Amino acid sequence: WTVPAKPNGRIDFYVVYFQRVGEKQARSVNSVTVNGSKTSLELRGLQPYSQYKIDVIAVNINLKNQTLESPREEPYRTNRTFEDAPSEPLLLSADMVKNRETLLSVTWKKPAYPNGRIRKYEIVYYSPSNVARNESVDGT
Repeated sequence: WTVPAKPNGRIDFYVVYFQRVGEKQARSVNSVTVNGSKTSLELRGLQPYSQYKIDVIAVNINLKNQTLESPREEPYRTNRTFEDAPSEPLLLSADMVKNRETLLSVTWKKPAYPNGRIRKYEIVYYSPSNVARNESVDGT
């Protein structure tokens, strides 16, 4: 962010507010206080592939020790975090297909936390001679 055009005195600190989009509860709004000489911050511990709304306010403390805040901006800035590895697929099962001795039916449900777009699933299985084989299935 940049320093306000009219800071009305020395900026003592900034407050960065951030909230994951879709979380309506007031307690889901987080804030971090940043020294007034800085104009950047790395937010850590955010959920992968999630949309966040972000706002920054400048704060001065006047001679009467009163806190004076800049107005909050509307609309908030929004940004999405990067994708990450998904959690494991759910309800994995492998069943013999009736009347087909060499065929298995493998099924699963999407991961609880896809953390992005699932592009493909990799199925690894082993032959009787313990040789690994791979199959890919489209993730859409």
